[in-house]
Amino acid sequence: MPLKLVRRKGSALWYIQGTVAGTRIRESTGIADRGLAEEKRAQREAELFRGAVYGSRAVVNFSKAVTSYMKVNKPSPETSKLVTRLHGLLGMKLLKDIKQEQVDEAIEAICPGASPQRQVRAVITPLTAILNHAAYRDWCDPPRFKRPPGAAGEKRTRWLTPDEYRRLLTSASPHLQPMIVFMACTGARMGEVLTLQWRDVDLDHGRAVLRDVKAQHGVRRNRLCDLPPAAVEALRGIEGRQGEVFRTEDGKAYSGKGGLGSRAKSAWATACRRAGFEGEWVVTRWEDGTVRNRWWQVEDVTPHVLRHTWATWHYAVHRDLLKLKLDGDWSSVTLCERYAKLAPAAMAPAIMRCWGQEVAAQAVG
Repeated sequence: MPLKLVRRKGSALWYIQGTVAGTRIRESTGIADRGLAEEKRAQREAELFRGAVYGSRAVVNFSKAVTSYMKVNKPSPETSKLVTRLHGLLGMKLLKDIKQEQVDEAIEAICPGASPQRQVRAVITPLTAILNHAAYRDWCDPPRFKRPPGAAGEKRTRWLTPDEYRRLLTSASPHLQPMIVFMACTGARMGEVLTLQWRDVDLDHGRAVLRDVKAQHGVRRNRLCDLPPAAVEALRGIEGRQGEVFRTEDGKAYSGKGGLGSRAKSAWATACRRAGFEGEWVVTRWEDGTVRNRWWQVEDVTPHVLRHTWATWHYAVHRDLLKLKLDGDWSSVTLCERYAKLAPAAMAPAIMRCWGQEVAAQAVG
């Protein structure tokens, strides 16, 4: 029988119910208005007919792919924000119809005039991840989108020397300093650090567990980190060992408006400016020309640079790519090779002192 609209007792929402081409459904429209609900009913009925005739690829839309992607991958709040923007633009678009033209339109709508790298981060990367997720389920073909010219950027791995690291650390606000030490000692990403819980930290044995860390093919896993003395000392100086380890200056978790880590990144930018790293003031204005917002944008010393720094230091001290792969939880030694030629072995004593390993540093020196 064709689909029809029904209402449950005590509910203002309309439900779609019926059977089309052998498929029986009963689902909520999420709509209380009869006219709008009727439009959704007709659309759903047409989708089921197309699916029966042409297969499931003909009817799966971007909204369904987003729902499945969010449920399976549980992305960070920052990634979720990017996905929500894309969903607002492409929600009802069929996956088979999302081509380069739709990518170009999304870039123009979400980040017009942005740098190529920003276009990739805000649109191409999250969209590709969602469509790859859908392709694994045979809802569409794997995506192939052209990246804007210059998106690859300069082929350079930025890392900090021990002197630069100390300059950054002493320039940071007191509440940010333990986080910087922890990242430089473990190679943890900012998203992993900001969600670290005290229950996953063992200061007596110098270990911490990072939950749901980034891995290949959308698979997330836990990573056990050994904490050098400097990291243990930095964590011991934090008061109130409950819930999230790292918090804002007023003791609140890094969440809420602006996305996970927005306040941490603001504090990071301030520390970089004070430390003398390159950057520029970015100003947005209202239509009347008055200043709407003003912030410091760091050129190349982002929080992720500390992961590069830790990897570079790790190889300079241990000279062992396999150990670097295992300790840093990379999927292959190949991904670690770029760090092998960056820091000279003679820098090892200074690196060990940054990690609080004074005795070892003296032995090497």
